[in-house]
Amino acid sequence: MILRIDSPGGSPTASESILRAVERAQGRGKKVIVSMGDAAASGGYWISAYADHIFASPTTLTGSIGVVGGKFAIEDLSKKLGVNWEKISWGKNAGIWSINTPFNASETERMNAMLDQIYDSFIERVAKGRKMEPEAVDKIAGGRVWTGKRALEIGLVDELGSLSDAQDYVARMLGGQDRRDIDIEIFPKPKTAIEQLMELLGGQVAMGPEPDWASKAKILLQPYLQAVDMGQNPQNYLTYEPLRLE
Repeated sequence: MILRIDSPGGSPTASESILRAVERAQGRGKKVIVSMGDAAASGGYWISAYADHIFASPTTLTGSIGVVGGKFAIEDLSKKLGVNWEKISWGKNAGIWSINTPFNASETERMNAMLDQIYDSFIERVAKGRKMEPEAVDKIAGGRVWTGKRALEIGLVDELGSLSDAQDYVARMLGGQDRRDIDIEIFPKPKTAIEQLMELLGGQVAMGPEPDWASKAKILLQPYLQAVDMGQNPQNYLTYEPLRLE
């Protein structure tokens, strides 16, 4: 299975969920090969951590093993607007996520503790997946961003290459020569040009009956869009009926 990643990061919860899905796939005997796009940083690297083999391009931005958190506080803005907030809370840090006030000393301490816990979890997963000592991971972590070329040198990726190189790698794992020897199925399935247009037109007229112009546009544009779909077909040889334009 090739996991294509092009993400600057995101929620630790979402990243962990995807990583667990990778782990479950491996538990069923599947090899997971990661192919990094322009970026696979922070949460994007988190979900790569357990991969059996990681490809990155020389200019991929990856790493960024770290975590950041905080909140917007509108206390001063509220005062300028003449808005007064009253709150009733129970517990030392009950208002930690309130946007009405900034963190107090206790809330700051609690927030830092949560961030430290997430950071340590990130380090542990990278150490486990890359077979490195946590201390070694920490030296290249701290939110530092690396190019794919540098990431190869410090052990965060296994090989420099494109998505096609990753496909060739999988083909060789399966006993073939290159990607032409295997059937590749993409998930989620890419939408055809016709489907994209239907979705676009459907979204525009969702609040009422389809206008006459939309129906006519679908009919008139369908041959053109079929031609676009033909051009996107990855096969070397195509057997399609001639394009008819009237």
